[in-house]
Amino acid sequence: MKSLELASARPSSGTYPLNVSLAGQAYGESECCRSLMCRDRGAAFKADEEAAVRASGLAEAEVAIARSRDSQAMAHDGQDHCLVPPAPDAVGVGLKGTTAQRWGETLETFSRTRPVWEQR
Repeated sequence: MKSLELASARPSSGTYPLNVSLAGQAYGESECCRSLMCRDRGAAFKADEEAAVRASGLAEAEVAIARSRDSQAMAHDGQDHCLVPPAPDAVGVGLKGTTAQRWGETLETFSRTRPVWEQR
């Protein structure tokens, strides 16, 4: 992120402001996650995750992030936060699991400390 953009954004600790230049760098990752919303692409991802990720043309570092399912790294890279959940959801982790990971907690701890999720 350019210093001028960072200064005007005044991000809170632990947040990753998204801007056009950063989003452009992570376009491939975002497009890969967006494609998982299509039933056929999601099924292909479940059947052979490695092949599906490689078919999207990601760079080796982006493949490593996708493989690790590290939503924090995805956000830090500039991936659109709205597109992070489809990847874990395609393999059964879902939004709750992704949110737990972003908080640095296990799914069990996250569920126990946030009962509102269970009430939905």
